[in-house]
Amino acid sequence: MRPVKGDLMEHLRSQLEMWRKCRAANDDDRPSGWAFGGLEDLLLKRGHTFTRATGRPPIEPLPRACFGMSYHVANRRKTPWLYCEGYAIPRSTGLAMHHGWVVHRDRPTLAHDLAWEPGEAVYLGFIFDMNYVREVYRASGRRQYSVLTAYWIDCPLITGATALDSVTIPQTSTEQYDK
Repeated sequence: MRPVKGDLMEHLRSQLEMWRKCRAANDDDRPSGWAFGGLEDLLLKRGHTFTRATGRPPIEPLPRACFGMSYHVANRRKTPWLYCEGYAIPRSTGLAMHHGWVVHRDRPTLAHDLAWEPGEAVYLGFIFDMNYVREVYRASGRRQYSVLTAYWIDCPLITGATALDSVTIPQTSTEQYDK
């Protein structure tokens, strides 16, 4: 793959918009009344932007383990790290992917990637309250770390069964989450 040229966040948003349109055109069986048309729709309407931090991540990155690594770092006792999830795109590939990362509560717009090699990347997603992340993880039988695509509990953030604002942390008020 070729590196992406131009605005990386715009490239991420355009990929999500394309997927959102494909899903809307082919998703006739989606129950009416859902809050969002899918994960892409949720992120485009409500997601927050993050840029990649340039410093060392809190642990050595492990490829293909973004959700698990992020969960374990954010789940430590009295950790300053907060669990994030959404879509991300590295400049090196230009391919948007469902992804997990952490932010430090003192710098909530800087993503610390625990799975990708160093390099420029942008992120679109949410900082999640760790109590909700633990709850979703337990509901999966301790097999799945992702909270946005929690199909085992009927995707409550996409359907609207769980209010997004009740389980996410605003980027501007992370100091209250010193857990």
